[in-house]
Amino acid sequence: MARKVKGLYQKQSPMLQRAIEAVRSNQMSIRKAADHYGVKKSTLGDHVSGKIATGRKSGRSTVFELDVEKQIVAKAQLVSQQGFGVSRKQLMRKAGQLARTMKLKTPFKKGIPGQAWWDGFRQRNPELVLRKPEKLASTRARNLNKPVVDNYFKDLDNTLTELNLRDSPNAIWNMDETNSNMEHTPAKKCSRKGVKSVPGLVSNSRESVTVVACISGRYCNAPMNVVKGKTEKSLNGFNRSEGPENAVWAFQKNAWIDDAGCLKWFHEVFLQNCGPKRPQLLIVDQHRSHEALDLLEEGMRENIRILALPPHTTHFLCPLDRTVFGPFKKHYNSACDDFTMQSPSNLVMKWNWPKLSNEAFKLAFIHRNIVSGFRACGIFPFNPSAIPLEAYMPAEPTNIEFPEPEINREITTTETRPEEEQHDIDPNPTKNSTTDLLPYDGVNPEINLELLSQIAVENQDSILDEKEREEVEEIFNLSQINWKKY
Repeated sequence: MARKVKGLYQKQSPMLQRAIEAVRSNQMSIRKAADHYGVKKSTLGDHVSGKIATGRKSGRSTVFELDVEKQIVAKAQLVSQQGFGVSRKQLMRKAGQLARTMKLKTPFKKGIPGQAWWDGFRQRNPELVLRKPEKLASTRARNLNKPVVDNYFKDLDNTLTELNLRDSPNAIWNMDETNSNMEHTPAKKCSRKGVKSVPGLVSNSRESVTVVACISGRYCNAPMNVVKGKTEKSLNGFNRSEGPENAVWAFQKNAWIDDAGCLKWFHEVFLQNCGPKRPQLLIVDQHRSHEALDLLEEGMRENIRILALPPHTTHFLCPLDRTVFGPFKKHYNSACDDFTMQSPSNLVMKWNWPKLSNEAFKLAFIHRNIVSGFRACGIFPFNPSAIPLEAYMPAEPTNIEFPEPEINREITTTETRPEEEQHDIDPNPTKNSTTDLLPYDGVNPEINLELLSQIAVENQDSILDEKEREEVEEIFNLSQINWKKY
């Protein structure tokens, strides 16, 4: 709310409007109308005479005209969609700079607007709001652009048509992995107003577990694959009996899924749950383990096409990232909150992580979320326009249109060449002519190999190494020169 200052940002009162109408309709005089409706005589006289326009707010006028403020709002909204949004303080500093540039008289202290100006600016422009931005890596901002996404949907369209899977959502799969931390993120807590900080009890361990999930266009038929540690002993601390149903527990040397781990998942998890129907489509991101040669060969052998998403675009093109992993982590944090609230000694550890993740798995991997993910990514039903235009806005500042390369001109005569590039060409060259040393440029017919051989023999002081000899021999085809002499 704007700070209430006398005579500032006050709307015209209904009594004043009635008094103006009574005077203008000759029902009352200015003095009588002012006494009857309880308004100031001078104020009523100014409105009736036209000194103050009817409907205009009384009080101090705004620093910027309304159309200028609308332009400021439009610019702020545009840059916020591109990932370069301005904060409240930044916008106020920019407004002060703009006022100085326009040489406007302002009540700003030190040339920067205060809180009263900001409150009034917000009231006059309610379409401008303050929002906390979501983190977006610069690589994601650059790579999610219209040409890249259009090429991906073109490949997806050709693949669905070739495999005849446009009406078979159960044969279209999406696989991706995410991390689940023992140290969960507590939810907001009810507390006393004015308290600076509210503690939230979390685990002492910052270990993370890799979760590999796979969903089809209709259901989640493939069980969860949990990867933790480098040896089998790393899995002994988990109470696997309370984990997600039919979950596959594995270990590997790296913290991320490597080639061997991905191939093992393909054999032990995917092929065991994808069903006998062929062909099928598996959509993955461009992690190197997902495009390993062994995995691609196994996919071809099993008649399963593997299609990779463009790099750094999974936040809009991967169904699991769009509508499943977010709810999974949200429900996991909620389950951890409920668990730690029961007793101060309850901490999230390896032993109880399977039970907590199982609760989140049942609430997140549901039919509604899965169908929404495939629809939002434009996979099923196939819809390239499912990606909103706002998604491409962060890539616009980095989009650079390179000029098309010029076609090489074939020069046939000296008249078509620029004057500074023309050479005096002897129509009847001799051995002593300097044109014999010119490289072939479309005009000089050939190189005098005999003269080059003679020069090479005379310059015995210049020793060429083996690599240089091979390069010269390849360029000029001087196989007749005996390089062993030099």
